Amino acid sequence: MNVRIASLAALALLGSGCRLAPRSEVPPLPELPDAFAAGTARESSEADPGTETWWSGFGEPRLEAVIAEALEHNHDLAAATARLDQARAQARIAGADLSPLVTLNGNASKAKTVFVGLPIPGQGSVLTNRVTNYGVQLDVSWEADIWGRLGSLEAAALADYAASTATAEGARQSVAAQTAKAWFAWVAASEQARLAKLTVESLERSLDLLSGRRGDGLVASSDVQRAAAALAQARGALAAREGTRERSARQLQVLLGRYPDGGGLEGGARLPDAGPLPAPGVPATLLERRPDLVAARARLVAADERLDAARAALLPRLTLNGSIGRSATKAPDLTNPDLTAWSLVGGLLQPIFGGGRLAAGADLADAVLREAAESYAQSLLLACGEVESLLAIEDTLARQLDSFEAAAEAARRVSDLSNERYLAGRLDL
Repeated sequence: MNVRIASLAALALLGSGCRLAPRSEVPPLPELPDAFAAGTARESSEADPGTETWWSGFGEPRLEAVIAEALEHNHDLAAATARLDQARAQARIAGADLSPLVTLNGNASKAKTVFVGLPIPGQGSVLTNRVTNYGVQLDVSWEADIWGRLGSLEAAALADYAASTATAEGARQSVAAQTAKAWFAWVAASEQARLAKLTVESLERSLDLLSGRRGDGLVASSDVQRAAAALAQARGALAAREGTRERSARQLQVLLGRYPDGGGLEGGARLPDAGPLPAPGVPATLLERRPDLVAARARLVAADERLDAARAALLPRLTLNGSIGRSATKAPDLTNPDLTAWSLVGGLLQPIFGGGRLAAGADLADAVLREAAESYAQSLLLACGEVESLLAIEDTLARQLDSFEAAAEAARRVSDLSNERYLAGRLDL
């Protein structure tokens, strides 16, 4: 019997092998340079860009507190965690197909049969029969994974789980980054609103002084009107700043999983010092450090395994089915070994004609693999482009910051000098 099954399998393989189309060549990844082009001029830093809690580098306890709250209560992150659990369960399901399926069936039945037209002699009643039956049966079914189809499906599911794990980590990092950005925006908006309020208060004092001096005939009415116009503009700017602060507060609350009522955030926070910039590293490190690239690579592996499974589906399948059980008219008789019955069946299934369904499935899997490879290459280029762009504008941002700080210092000096000259009676407002 074993020789016969093996011979049938060999004949089926010879008949189906010609239908296996060759695999497409997976395009290679783009060649990466040894260093980022825009980062070669920057001095190295000891900062580690790969830390899981990069936000702790700011040394701001309030920022760490809001990010910790977001990581615990953010609904998008909770959904990503649920998708990870789904992928884990799918991997377990795929792996279970490699093991035998064992089921235990138990039954009890009672039936009455009426033999119409067969009366009992001498009694005139109809002949009947009552039957009671009890049974218990153990069934086993198993597919021998001779071509690796089931193993490939399991490997694909495990790769999907790896992709989901990386995606969940990416979601965690994204929520932390969005929360930090929203917190920075809220702090900046709060500070801008505070400065706008101080400007309004200063202009109100100036208008009061000018109005008083106008009454004494020391200033023209046009000066008073210009001061009033400046005050009105400052009040409008204050209202705009306060609106920005309210919107920033609500955006931050949504990330924290709170109801966006605009309240409950601690005031008085200041923007922390950014500290030293992290070392740019080399392009190749992005393959391991960026969760989106790790997920893209795992999806490529999953597509490759599914192509193997689709190609193996064109080959014969060997299945084994067995059962053993007992049947009796009385329940206690189920313990009698003489009533045991069993069966063992081996089957060989070779697809012959299905309208090209299986071949099309292999072509589909092949196209999915090529798409995953191209998507992985494109994701890598986009990631390198993001890093190169950020490194390229570092010098521009640094010069902008220096200019802003110089302008602020000059404005403070002008304000101090004007106040001194005004108090000394050498300058009118």
